[in-house]
Amino acid sequence: MSLVSSLTKRNRKKRNQGPSEMMLIEKVARFVACEMIRGDYIEFGVFQGHSFVNAYRSLHQAFQSRVADSGSGNSSSDQAKERQQIIDSMRFFAFDSFEGLPELSGVDQDTKDFAKGQYSFDEESFCLKVQEEGVDSSKMITVPGWFDQTCTESTRQKHELKSASIVWVDGDLYASAVPALNFITPLLQDGTVIIFDDWFAFRGHPHRGEQRAFREWLATLDGYVATEFQKEGVWRNSFIMNRT
Repeated sequence: MSLVSSLTKRNRKKRNQGPSEMMLIEKVARFVACEMIRGDYIEFGVFQGHSFVNAYRSLHQAFQSRVADSGSGNSSSDQAKERQQIIDSMRFFAFDSFEGLPELSGVDQDTKDFAKGQYSFDEESFCLKVQEEGVDSSKMITVPGWFDQTCTESTRQKHELKSASIVWVDGDLYASAVPALNFITPLLQDGTVIIFDDWFAFRGHPHRGEQRAFREWLATLDGYVATEFQKEGVWRNSFIMNRT
């Protein structure tokens, strides 16, 4: 791979980060805080931790803002206590191979946007980076490995995962999104928000990438519907999951 090609791919990823990212995650965080949705934050594909840090900050800011509103009559003291308990108990999960993307196969082939090993960033560097940005290490759990090996019932049991408030899917590929979505099925609740970082990758093709994985996954769900929530930038989309 040429240097120009490599930089182009990394720059594409960076265009989904920064100020525009804060706009979407702030909206999602405010929704979760206002609706008092319990559960952990789970991100699949964390790279260097930009979205992970922004989610951590945005959620704490959103909840603390609502807690502070209890003194202005906008919410009761009981609601303030409940919101404080929700954010205090929230954990932040980082699922990643920490080796970059896997070998592309099947429907994920035939693309110039992604390649094996792309977005590689080791686990230790990730942890140091996000902690330097203010993420409390006691609230953060990394789950290293390929998703088809880590997105298992044993992982849910090991970490006592019961529910998810926000899920950020950024594995780029269909093969990565499938195990991630299957993993969160028992963690869904009324109001869980799912963010897809590369929804419109593969030229926006509905039968490839995260779009295909989501459509097929929805068809297997019993008792849930998805409502499109917020789009952002060129690639992102998000959905609110609700019980029927």
